[in-house]
Amino acid sequence: ESAIEVEACGDHGQGGGASGPADARAVYEEPERRAELINDLLELRAFLKQRVADEKSTDAQIVSALAAWPEFTASQVDGQRLAKHLAVVEDALEALDSERTRHLLLIQSSERYVDRLAASVQQKLDHAGKMAAKADEARARADGLAAEKAAAQPRYAELLKTSRGLKEQLAAEISRLFDKRAVNIMGDVTKGASG
Repeated sequence: ESAIEVEACGDHGQGGGASGPADARAVYEEPERRAELINDLLELRAFLKQRVADEKSTDAQIVSALAAWPEFTASQVDGQRLAKHLAVVEDALEALDSERTRHLLLIQSSERYVDRLAASVQQKLDHAGKMAAKADEARARADGLAAEKAAAQPRYAELLKTSRGLKEQLAAEISRLFDKRAVNIMGDVTKGASG
């Protein structure tokens, strides 16, 4: 039904049976085997992409002319099936060559990488702790300022009342000096001050 055949090659395909967990782990742990598998998958992806493109662009007259040959019809695979195969290959490539996989392999194989990663995480935790302490300090300072403002509010109101009284007395005194003319003193103590 399908023209794609998987052949055993080298020492990886012993007996053509399914690989065991040790073989799967070796693919990840041994850089040569991993690189070989990735290269094979890249080649298979290129082949499947070409087949999908050929399937989309095949001329109907050519297909009907070749349909008389059983070898041709037996080797045909529909485009949807090819697309599914291509998606599986893409997923396998992503799993083998993703940044997460590379990090996990480095964690498994390099103690120095783990130490650097741990130091980086510790540095970020220390920084987060410092920032939390600064945030707590800023909150405490804001609470202190709010308390000071609330405590100063009665004194401010008293000063405001006194300054208005003095303003009125000054206006009356100036008016008395200038033959009882109306005096209007411009400006107010409260301008620019928040109540």
